[in-house]
Amino acid sequence: MSNQVEERSAKLNEWASNLVKSALPVCMENNNEPPLYKHIFLNGQVYIETLQEVPWSSENQLIVLKDEKGDFVPESLWTMGDVDNA
Repeated sequence: MSNQVEERSAKLNEWASNLVKSALPVCMENNNEPPLYKHIFLNGQVYIETLQEVPWSSENQLIVLKDEKGDFVPESLWTMGDVDNA
C-alpha cells in the first residue's frame, strides 16, 4: 500500500470515528466480516455502514456510510485512485 493510500485511509478512518463517536452503534444482523453497524444519533439521524463495491477486486472490503435514504455519504467514499493504489 502506498504512503498516499495509507494517509487517505487514516484520514477516512479518523473522519468516520469523529462522525460516529456521539452515536449509538447497533450491530446489524449480517454475515459480513468485519461486522457492519448502524449509528443512531441523539437527533434521530442514522448512518448505516455498507461495503463500497470494487468490481475488479474481491479482496478489498471498503466500509462506507449511507444515510437513511440509502444515499452514500460522499465524505466516506474511496476514490477509484485510492482503490487502484491499495
